[in-house]
Amino acid sequence: MVSWFKSKDLTDGNTWVSSVGSYTGSRNAGSIGVTSASGNGASGSVKYMYGNTAATFNFGNVVHSSFTLCTLARYSGVNKKRMFLGGSNFLHGFWNTYPGVSHYDGWKTPSSPNANYGQTWGAGSGTWIAQCGQNSNNIPYSHTSNGFYVGTTTGGNGNLNLGINHNFNGGCCSEDDSDFNVAEVLLL
Repeated sequence: MVSWFKSKDLTDGNTWVSSVGSYTGSRNAGSIGVTSASGNGASGSVKYMYGNTAATFNFGNVVHSSFTLCTLARYSGVNKKRMFLGGSNFLHGFWNTYPGVSHYDGWKTPSSPNANYGQTWGAGSGTWIAQCGQNSNNIPYSHTSNGFYVGTTTGGNGNLNLGINHNFNGGCCSEDDSDFNVAEVLLL
């Protein structure tokens, strides 16, 4: 395990210390808060950090050359573009109002939620999404979204900083920002 940013370890929106390894994520811009709430697919209370499109957060160089990335997050508010960014064109979990998708310098899932893969939430959904993706393993097991196998291909570059609302690697799309709630980030 490389890092695990647990919701129980959230104290404020300025830093988030991984319970594994020596990583500390940090707010780089805007205002990020921490709260707890239920609903949006969660039967109990979920502790999470939240921010709008002006807020950026850097988890550091946690995406290694071979990786598995799992997040528990959701869209909030009206701005629903990319949330987790890295690499030249790397997105995880959220894109263009669609939750449950991944693009690691190429689509690794369908580009929109697909009922054929069990994804019954639609565009703009504020449902909590447990998204896991890896750049190795067999299709369709390389990607899951809320427990459904959604992988269509394998691959993707590693050795990246992972960010929210900003590509700290200098790649594209830092302007495609989202209003976000993030509860967990795990990297293997």
